[in-house]
Amino acid sequence: MTWKQKVTPNTNVLGYSGGCLAYVDDGVNPPQRQPTAQMSWQYAVDTKVAHSGQEPPTGVWVPVYYTIDNGPWAGYGHVAWFYSDGRTTVIYDSEYGCGNRRVPYSGGQDLFNYMGWQMSYLGWSEAVDGLRIVENVADNNSGNNPQPQKGEIKMYLIQIVDKTGKHKGKWYVSNGVECRYVRTPRMLDNYKDKFGKLNLRVDQMYSSELFTEFGGEKNIK
Repeated sequence: MTWKQKVTPNTNVLGYSGGCLAYVDDGVNPPQRQPTAQMSWQYAVDTKVAHSGQEPPTGVWVPVYYTIDNGPWAGYGHVAWFYSDGRTTVIYDSEYGCGNRRVPYSGGQDLFNYMGWQMSYLGWSEAVDGLRIVENVADNNSGNNPQPQKGEIKMYLIQIVDKTGKHKGKWYVSNGVECRYVRTPRMLDNYKDKFGKLNLRVDQMYSSELFTEFGGEKNIK
């Protein structure tokens, strides 16, 4: 079965610890936001887009869900963004969004080790809270190139071209509304198509132009 990306999530939205579903939802702006990750999973099951207990597909971003069986978040569940090219896996959740983690998880076990709770893998979903993230290519029999889904977030990279100063050589990623500093060389490689197959376009500008566009340096995380 071959899967095609319909909506690419923005993993650089801001988040807060404990707000895993808000982080995932904010990255794609779905129409049917649910109160908790566990309820989001149940919604995926009810709408027949959940793949219970199955490994996620490679080459596309998908939401992955987990139970939380003890601790303060028991019963709430957990959700994150997953991508793998078959060799390298990255998983992003609200711990990355809030800055507690500087790099994504390298797999499910890495996530479990970091969380420290009793957790189990529920599965992955073709959609999150009513928004389709991937589609089965075999189901698309129109013969036409699919149009981007309404609401799809188009991210792009920004390379600072200052000749001097503290911002010289820095990179940022933006969805046109928010802008975030690319923290590590590994993440830059991901955005530049070495891991995530994102193939983001690159805009070059001076830091003064960047800060003017986003309302000041204070608004860039």
